[in-house]
Amino acid sequence: MFLLFLLLGAHVLIHLYASSVVTTNAFDAVRIVSGSASEQDRASAAAAAERQARARLGAFADRVTFRWGTLGADEVELMVRADTPDLLPAQFARLIDMDVFQRKIRLRVEKFR
Repeated sequence: MFLLFLLLGAHVLIHLYASSVVTTNAFDAVRIVSGSASEQDRASAAAAAERQARARLGAFADRVTFRWGTLGADEVELMVRADTPDLLPAQFARLIDMDVFQRKIRLRVEKFR
């Protein structure tokens, strides 16, 4: 029982760290894309920002999926999904909802006035 609680604590810490790192990189990617001048520039900026985010994530990037939503004139949207590294058996991680996390990040497009 002690070992299970020890693994639970370590799993929670790793999950929180992974979600923090992925969320930060995803926000940076969306911020870069929202600063692009036109919608055509945003498509190429999205690809470059995703490559940069994956490079920063290193080996963990294989567990992360990026799905770009709106790349329109008013806002930029990115949906990120990542699998947390497993320390607990799969049924316990699913039970406490710490096996997968998703984030949706939406920013307004920067416009000069």
